[in-house]
Amino acid sequence: MSRASWGGVLVQAGLIALAVPAFGRCTEYTTMASDDAGAPGPGGGSQPDGGAVGEVGIAACEPAEAPPADALFVAPPVRLEDGEGNGTREKPFATVALALAAAEARGGAPIVLAAGVYAESLVLAVAVPYSLQGAWIAEGGAWRRDCSAGYVDRTQLVSSAATGLTVQNAARLGLRNLTVRTEASATQEPASRYGLFAVQTDVTLDNVRVSAPPAVRGANGTPGTPGAPTTCSVAAGCVATAVPGVAPAAATPASDSGTFEIGGYTPRAGTPATLPGSAGSPGTPGGQGASSSFCAAGATCGSSSCEALVGDVTGGAGQCGCGGGGGGPGSAGQGGGASVAVYVVGHGVQIVNSVLTSGAGGAGGTGGAGGAGSVGAPGAAGAPADCYQPMCCGCSPGDQCYSGANWNACCQTAAPTVVAVAGGTPGGAGATGGAGQRGGAGAGGPSYALVLFGNARKIQTASQYVFGQGGAGPDGARAGAAGAELVVP
Repeated sequence: MSRASWGGVLVQAGLIALAVPAFGRCTEYTTMASDDAGAPGPGGGSQPDGGAVGEVGIAACEPAEAPPADALFVAPPVRLEDGEGNGTREKPFATVALALAAAEARGGAPIVLAAGVYAESLVLAVAVPYSLQGAWIAEGGAWRRDCSAGYVDRTQLVSSAATGLTVQNAARLGLRNLTVRTEASATQEPASRYGLFAVQTDVTLDNVRVSAPPAVRGANGTPGTPGAPTTCSVAAGCVATAVPGVAPAAATPASDSGTFEIGGYTPRAGTPATLPGSAGSPGTPGGQGASSSFCAAGATCGSSSCEALVGDVTGGAGQCGCGGGGGGPGSAGQGGGASVAVYVVGHGVQIVNSVLTSGAGGAGGTGGAGGAGSVGAPGAAGAPADCYQPMCCGCSPGDQCYSGANWNACCQTAAPTVVAVAGGTPGGAGATGGAGQRGGAGAGGPSYALVLFGNARKIQTASQYVFGQGGAGPDGARAGAAGAELVVP
C-alpha cells in the first residue's frame, strides 16, 4: 500500500523536526487485546468494563522554541474591537476556521494556536497538508512557547457536533500540543461519538489528547396500537369459560453487534415485532328464557271457529358477547452508539506521546411493548315474549276473527290481557384480547480508543489508550464490546 504523500516528508514543529513515515512501507500492524466480554454467544454476554493500555511518554518542551516562519496565528479575541484578525503575530485570526481557510488558499501552512478554548466544529476537506500546534502564549506581537505544567490541556479544539474534528482526503494532518474533544449533547443524533475522524489522510498526533464522550443510548421502541374496541353483543361459539387472548413471545433481541463501516459505526437494532395479540374468546352462554303455557299463540284465532289457538310461549335465550381484539406489535429497540477517540479510514496514523480516550458505549434500547388487547363486549339479554289471554270474537261477516290491535274495532270489548314472558339473562362478556408482540431490544454500542478501518496502519510511540465500558444490551441483546484498539480490514 503506497503512501507517497507522506513518504520522506518532514513536519517542521518549531525546533523539532518530526519525520513522518511512509505507511506503505510500515510493517507494524498491532491489534491490542481488548476486553471483549460483550462478544461471546448470541443474544448477550456480559457488559465489558473499560480499561487503559500503555503509558504516555513525556514530550520534550523547549521554552526557546519559535513559531514556524510561515505560520498563521490564531488567538481568542480579548476585546470585541479586535475583530477577526488577519493571521499575523500582531493581529491573529480569532477562529481556527479563518486560519484554515487562509492555509487552504496558500496550499497549506502551519497554524499556531494561542492557549484557549476554540469552540468550533471543524471539517478539513481540501487536499492540502494541515498542521495545527497549540501551547503558545501571545503577548502583543510576541509569541513564546508554553512549557508550564498541563500546557497540552490549555489549547483545546472543542466541538458541539458528534465528531470533534473531521479530516477527509487531505494530503496530511499534523496535530501537536493540544486537546481535541467533542461536547455533543447526550441525546444528539447520530448516536456515536468520535474525537477525531480521519478519512484517506495520513495523520500524526504528537503530544495530543483526543477524547470522545459516552455514546448515546439507543432509542426505545414505541408501543403497539391498542386492540380495536369491541361492540358485538351477540356472538356465536359461546364457551363455558371465557379465554383471554394470548400475547406472542417477544421478537428476538439483537444477537449481533453493530458494524464499523467507512462512514463510522452503524448500531444494531433489535428484530421488529410483527405479530398482533390473539383475540379473546366469546363469553359464557346466557340464561334460558321463561315459559308460559295456555297462551294465545301470537294472539291469533282460528279462521273459521273464532277460537284462540292455545300453546306455550318462551322468552328468548341470553346471548354471549364477542371477545376483545388483540393489540398491535411494538417496534424494535435501537442499538446504542459507539464511542471512539480516533477513527482512521485508510492511510495511516502515527501516535506519539499522546492519550486517546473513549467514553462508554451507548446502551441498547428496549423493544416497544405490544399494544394492550381491547376488553370484550358484554352479552345481550334474551328478548321477552308476549302471552295473550286466549280470547277470540267473531264479527260480521261471521267468518272473520280479530285479535290484538283489531280487537276493539270488531268486538267492542276490552282486548285480551297480555302477560310478558321474560327473556334469558345476558351471556357473559367476551374475554380481553392479548397484547401484541414486544419488539426486540437493540444491542449495546462499543467503546474503542482507536479504530483502524480499511487497511489503515498505525505507528505508536509512548502513548496510552483509555477506553470506556461497553454499552449494556437489555433483555438478552448483545452487550457492546470494549477495548483499546480494533482493526477492521
